[in-house]
Amino acid sequence: MKNLFILILSVFMISSIQAQLKVGVHGGAPVGDAKDIYQSSWGINGYYMFGEESDALIKFGVGAGWIHYLGDEVTDTGVTVEYDDASFLPLYAAGRINFLGLFAGIDAGYAIGLTDVDGGFYWKPMVGVGLFKILELNLFYHSIYPGDGVDISSVGLGLYLKL
Repeated sequence: MKNLFILILSVFMISSIQAQLKVGVHGGAPVGDAKDIYQSSWGINGYYMFGEESDALIKFGVGAGWIHYLGDEVTDTGVTVEYDDASFLPLYAAGRINFLGLFAGIDAGYAIGLTDVDGGFYWKPMVGVGLFKILELNLFYHSIYPGDGVDISSVGLGLYLKL
């Protein structure tokens, strides 16, 4: 009987947890080590943010996405080198601080390399604004550190729909 009571209580507690789902797209320009071998970056992301108030001061969540870097063709001293595209699957925790329709936040986790490139530590600081209660626009910097002294980074713009 005691176990049944705990089970029922747990179901009510879990069902009372409200969350906000966000999906979106982003595009950016490679910077740092990546700017010499990639033309652009773009991708999709999805977030599951916990908390029932959409404009709470502090929110936490989890997310996943797909980032694709478009390889570049570089000519140096008469030799042309064509770099392959690179794709990553980042899995991360997310945190946001909201104030007067603006927000700042960071995503941190691990990006799995989907092409012939190693994955690594992933982080993405950002600032943004909420629009019309259903959209978010943000400026970001994201970086992946595969561990060989190189980082694959870009700065860009993201647009998200709150579901």
